[in-house]
Amino acid sequence: MTKRSLLYLLLFFGCQFFAVHRVLAQTAFPITATLQSIPPHSGNLADWTQPGSNKLAATLLLNDANEISYQARLKVTIEGQGIRLTTRESFIPNPITLSFGSPVQLTGFDMADYFSPENLDFVGISQQAYFDLGGLPDGIYTVCVEVFDLNRFNEEAASREACTVISAVVNDPPVVLSPIGTQTTTVPQFLPIQWQAMHTGAFPVQYDVEIYEWPYSSPLTPNFVILQTQPFFEGSQLVATTLQVGPADPQLELGQRYIVRVRASDLTMVNTFRNDGWSEIQIFEYGQACAYPQGIGVDNITTTSADLSWLAEPGTFNEYVIRYREQLPGANWYEDQVVLTSH
Repeated sequence: MTKRSLLYLLLFFGCQFFAVHRVLAQTAFPITATLQSIPPHSGNLADWTQPGSNKLAATLLLNDANEISYQARLKVTIEGQGIRLTTRESFIPNPITLSFGSPVQLTGFDMADYFSPENLDFVGISQQAYFDLGGLPDGIYTVCVEVFDLNRFNEEAASREACTVISAVVNDPPVVLSPIGTQTTTVPQFLPIQWQAMHTGAFPVQYDVEIYEWPYSSPLTPNFVILQTQPFFEGSQLVATTLQVGPADPQLELGQRYIVRVRASDLTMVNTFRNDGWSEIQIFEYGQACAYPQGIGVDNITTTSADLSWLAEPGTFNEYVIRYREQLPGANWYEDQVVLTSH
């Protein structure tokens, strides 16, 4: 090998070493960031950052020993379904203080300001449309964070982009099918409650049923009744979409008005429902209140007997109670139960 060839070979390896060193230098970041998510998630960003929910969490670690303390900020990107949300450059957050070698844990609540719609730029959906929908459309979204110097946001990121994938799906709550309107009474009590499941997916569901009394004299609206009173009846059911209110349950009052609602919840705690899983309320009346008989007549009166008659009242009544006594002070009352309109 000639000296000229050896010189070219050394220059070649030197250039290759310089290129590799430069790539490694470019990929070395002073901060390491990781991002985790725990389902379930809805499309409402506020749900991701509720206190204690742990639906999002980030860990930041300062690797640069030359920095005793570092003031940082985040850039958030949410992308999916043709939609892209990014942190506004005009947003001024509270500083995140990092110290060399000491990891900083950020909960979703710690990052709540970054996920506030007011601090995000919307592409693919308007902010107003987001509010009208109550959140992002159902779908898969990639959520990423990058760390920047607090005061030099336009410079290169101080960390790699840390990402997690979120499935934002909100299931519809069940629909109550019965009881609705006036219900036929039975003896003993037997009232079926039926509903239709509206969610998608084969995950185990528990249904909770509540019935509230709502007297006709009550000035409260149904929603206030639910907020301010205790349920008259509560029951739970797994999988099946029907529940019976039977003789062993609290006895429904004839002619009373009631409110019924059903809630669905995922036993795996992965899937979410609109309205916290509660159905729309339905109103029903348990039979009809008994009206006093009209047209009462008394015939064939003797010292030991009399014939009574009255007019039948429309409705589902199947029995009459007759109470009588001698017209003397302190006389005992006697009671007969009949099914005809005479006695």
